[in-house]
Formats: sequence, C-alpha cells, structure tokens
Amino acid sequence: MSVPGAEAVVAWRRYQTEWRKEGASAVVLGDADELKIRADLLASEPVQVSALLSAAANTTAAAFFRAREAEYIENELVVEPGQWPASAVPPSPLTAHTDVGSGQPKPVVYLAKIPTPHTWEVPAYLNAGGWNDCPDPASQVAVLKYWHDKHGAEIYSLTGDVLECLVTRPPSTRQAALALAQEQFLFCADVVHQGTESIEVLAATLLNSEVWYFWWD
Repeated sequence: MSVPGAEAVVAWRRYQTEWRKEGASAVVLGDADELKIRADLLASEPVQVSALLSAAANTTAAAFFRAREAEYIENELVVEPGQWPASAVPPSPLTAHTDVGSGQPKPVVYLAKIPTPHTWEVPAYLNAGGWNDCPDPASQVAVLKYWHDKHGAEIYSLTGDVLECLVTRPPSTRQAALALAQEQFLFCADVVHQGTESIEVLAATLLNSEVWYFWWD
C-alpha cells in the first residue's frame, strides 16, 4: 500500500489498529527503491518463517546480550564510560518516510501488511538481518519481543538498513535509560560508534522518548 510520506505516521497508526484486529501488523518499508530491494531479497532467499520463529523462541534477549557483550569485548568494540550530557539532547525522529538529505517527507512510501499481530515477529517474515553487525532475524525477534513486553515497543519501519520503533513505555529515569542504552548498543553498535559516540548521550535521547532508531552500516 502506498501513502504520501507526509501521512506515513498517521497511516501506520490507523492501519496498525485496524489490521491487528485481523491478526496482522503494519510496517513502513520505505520508498520504491527500498521496496524493490526487499522484494528482490525475499525472491532470492525464500523465508522459512516458522523455523525463524522457532529459533527465536529457543533464545532469550538476555542470552543475546551476553553473547554480544563477549563478542564486543573480544573485538574491542566496547565504548568507555562517558558523562551524562550537560544540556538536553533531542530524541531521534522517525526517518523511514523522509529524505536523508533534506529531511523532508518523501513523495510516496509503502506500508506492508504482515500476517502476524505481533510486530516483533516482522523481521522473521521479512528475513531481515544477518549481515555485517546486524543481528539475524531470530535474534531480532527475541530482543524485540523483550522490548515490547518491557517498553511497549512496536516496529514502525524496517527498510534495508534501518529499524524504527514507536514506544508506549519509554524509560523515565536516567538509570533506566542507561540500562536500555546499553542493551541498544549491544543490539546495534553503530548507533553509538557512528552516532551518539557514547552510551550516556544515547540514553539521554531515549529518556521519555517514544521513538527508537537503529541503523547498521
């Protein structure tokens, strides 16, 4: 389904509410180029959804975080402790419906209707991840279910290299935001290494924010 980029968030909220009653979820896939990339991937690598969901059910977010932490320590990817920023840091905006250069809404973006009422299962249906540092689909499902249960996180968009969530129960204290930021760093190191540059600044963007942003190089 195509919608004007300027209407994407409103459309997602509407269709997410409607489609969930039918046992489905809405997800923004980006513009026509991003839609083609996803379609080509799915055509070249048939998805074994049941196998991926079974694998996700046999792991936990805690196990994923432990394994990632050990991997990051071994590869010297862990960041040094920093300081909480002295001034307020704006939260991440939703970007899948906007142009990277101008920040303006794209003329058209596409919403997919995924046959599951659980948005955390969307990576399995789209066979998303498993390249470079991006977690494999089963690991994404396990972590996103944990974040859904704890924070009310729902996937808003899943493009070629970006995953965005809307959140109903964001952290409301610095301690909770720092704990979440550490988890998000283990899930997506690029948001720190090529973004905020510290766990503390990432935490500040997450404090009381309904938007989460992940990007893999």
